[in-house]
Amino acid sequence: MTFEIVRGDASSPYVIHVPHSSTRIPDDVRTQLLLDDDALAEELRLMTDARTDELAALAAAQVAPRPWLFVNDLSRLVVDPERLPDAHEEMYDVGMGAVYTRTSAGLVLRDVDEHAERILLKRFFTPYAEALADLVDERIAACEHAVLVDLHSYPVQALPYELHQDANRPSVCLGVDVDHTPTALR
Repeated sequence: MTFEIVRGDASSPYVIHVPHSSTRIPDDVRTQLLLDDDALAEELRLMTDARTDELAALAAAQVAPRPWLFVNDLSRLVVDPERLPDAHEEMYDVGMGAVYTRTSAGLVLRDVDEHAERILLKRFFTPYAEALADLVDERIAACEHAVLVDLHSYPVQALPYELHQDANRPSVCLGVDVDHTPTALR
């Protein structure tokens, strides 16, 4: 399994999603990455939302009803479960779609290989997306609604790959989805 679901209370509609806290890269995927070990360690440092898994667990333990946790056990350098798996993803053009081909500084991370990309998506991305959707569906069935909270961290200064270099970088960012967030929750 490449993700962990930590059960919450049966009555909880809340799911805390932790997509980028891991640095784990399977050995067979590591061979696809063109960075040496030192460069890869630095890229992982820059691109990992360090300790957000611990923050989620601490937060979940302090509230009732206890929320459910959905934690990615793989680095986003394997696949990024929050990116669209095709050219509809705005980060695709900078080599950072669901399967990254570029680093945060724009260097080559892995060769562009459509066959290898399809394998990664089938092996990691699709099961992850389906399991998260199933968990949200279960929470809706149990509670008549679900609230999905993505937990991230951001560097104080934008990294070179970020498209919106001048965007406001608040200490806490609470985003909403215009299609799915009810006005009352906003």
